[in-house]
Amino acid sequence: MKKAYTDEDQLWAAAATIEPTGVSYKGIYGNAGGFDPGAHVVVYGGGPIGLGAITLARAGGAATVTCFEVLKERQELAKKAGADYVFNPKEVDISQKVKEVTGGAGADFQVEAAGIPHILIDDMVKSIAVGSKIVLVGMGPYFPKVDYTELQLKSVNLFTSIGHDSKSTFRNVIRLMANNRIDTTKYITGDYSIDQAVEALEKAAERNGGKVIIRPDR
Repeated sequence: MKKAYTDEDQLWAAAATIEPTGVSYKGIYGNAGGFDPGAHVVVYGGGPIGLGAITLARAGGAATVTCFEVLKERQELAKKAGADYVFNPKEVDISQKVKEVTGGAGADFQVEAAGIPHILIDDMVKSIAVGSKIVLVGMGPYFPKVDYTELQLKSVNLFTSIGHDSKSTFRNVIRLMANNRIDTTKYITGDYSIDQAVEALEKAAERNGGKVIIRPDR
């Protein structure tokens, strides 16, 4: 099999995205146990972790991958990462759009990667399919109040995840990268030298693009 990332720039880009992709990997496959190929997957948030989730959902055989993201630049990155549908949640009814793209079935697997579950949880509950899964990966300063009755009536499993501490996470992410199963270099939006570290951190703090990397070799 042809190996990926033989170019030095690509190697740096791939290495820089192992961690956020690992966070998504642990949430989706480590904690939540993944989904069946052919599932309808919805990802909330188009930052580095959300983009990793989209990429992994596509690699895992999702029938459709839908992303909800407010920022235009991240919407475009979500498309590059493999999302079939990308919507601005401020402009649409989330649950209605999920029902539309899934033919009325609802989402089989949902990933909250925006860090605002207290805002999104009601729409996520309205969007669920029977026997589906929800995993909370993003973190913010607020906590959601969940109607567990609705989840129970539809036999839905709710999972949480933080970090990437599964022993096989990085190993498997690297294998996927090395064997051309996923390409995470598509969402690098900043490549800085060590002398530009402050500028790079300021760019990352804006939270309106993809992954920003700092390279000591530049």
